[in-house]
Amino acid sequence: MKGEAADIRCDDNRALMKLILKMNLERRLTFDQLILERCWRDRQGRLHPAWIHISYTRRRRNRGQVIYQ
Repeated sequence: MKGEAADIRCDDNRALMKLILKMNLERRLTFDQLILERCWRDRQGRLHPAWIHISYTRRRRNRGQVIYQ
């Protein structure tokens, strides 16, 4: 059994989501999937996930896939 994924929840999931995506664009963070769970939009149209699922694998190339649910 290998731990290759985690569900993360914090006080400001939106800020965490933005940080993860920024670090990925800067090539400082690699992930296979980033799933933004139970997303909702505020009145300004900004996306807010209820929690974030992130996975990484050593078995193949990480896809860098972002999924909104």
